[in-house]
Amino acid sequence: MAMKEFQPGSVLFESGQTLDKIYLVVRGSVRASFPGGSYLLKNGDIAGLADINFRETFLRYEAVEKTTVVEYVYEPGNLSGFVGTNKDTVKYLFTSLFHQLGELSGHYTLIKNEFASLKDYLSECYEDYKACCEKIALSPGELAGFDDAVNVDFEEVLPDWITGYYNSLREIVMGSDVTTPDPDFLIGLITKSGRDLREMVSLSGEIESNKSDIHNLLMNESAMDLFELYQSLYVKGVKKLGIDDPSVGKIYRLMNDLLMQIETEGIDKEPFFEARKAQYEGALKLANELASSMGEKEETHGKEQLEQIADSLKKIVEYSGVDEETAKSFVDSVNAYKNT
Repeated sequence: MAMKEFQPGSVLFESGQTLDKIYLVVRGSVRASFPGGSYLLKNGDIAGLADINFRETFLRYEAVEKTTVVEYVYEPGNLSGFVGTNKDTVKYLFTSLFHQLGELSGHYTLIKNEFASLKDYLSECYEDYKACCEKIALSPGELAGFDDAVNVDFEEVLPDWITGYYNSLREIVMGSDVTTPDPDFLIGLITKSGRDLREMVSLSGEIESNKSDIHNLLMNESAMDLFELYQSLYVKGVKKLGIDDPSVGKIYRLMNDLLMQIETEGIDKEPFFEARKAQYEGALKLANELASSMGEKEETHGKEQLEQIADSLKKIVEYSGVDEETAKSFVDSVNAYKNT
């Protein structure tokens, strides 16, 4: 046992480093990080506790500020020996363990729920796209990778009850005398929770990876994504039905909702986003030009029909041989009927 000091930014343990010591924080703070998340260890917490069942760390520990710790030498794999010879750490083992369980389980639950919502959104958005295609009688494009992205389930690995279980266990344990616990109970708790902590970290990394896959399906650099499908459908819809058609208007609304979701997910921070947004604005401009062109054609066609009608009336009147006053009265009657 020895006192040690770490400067801000100093690394106590790298992920994957052999764990031959642990640190009790007595002043300052340490950030425990993993792919997709992190949490803080402060006074009374133990850096390396979550990894103590394993010969190598799965978390990375870095001093956030000037930090003072007590260093305890630890023989990898000899948890019972450590508990037996360092009874002064028992209270801190309990409090820090439950603190880290709360932090990691809370993070795991949050990102798992966020991922489930993101999967549902992708599914609904893709179904809406296909429904719009059917409505305007166009074949839908395929979203490659969709099935693999949404058919992911982590429930069989780590059950939903795990967070509530440890919360209740914390209330029971911390409500008793934790200075003289049954050593077997403490070792069992650290062993069991250590495995769950490592599983949470591992699953968190997997969820982050799958979340990235879904982000890629919403929008990516190559434009082989859901946003491109909507963009293409909108232009086709305008060309086929006109910009004021209700079905085309729905496509436009869904496409803009998708763009807002993309920005909410932080995809707008990706290097390719500005280029893709410029393409989108170009597609809107093209759609408006198509709509304008179609309007001009309809107006021209209407004028041609009126000219044909006027010419036909003239020929009818000339062929009838009636006097000028009767001819004028007939033409006025026809024009009055057209305007009703």
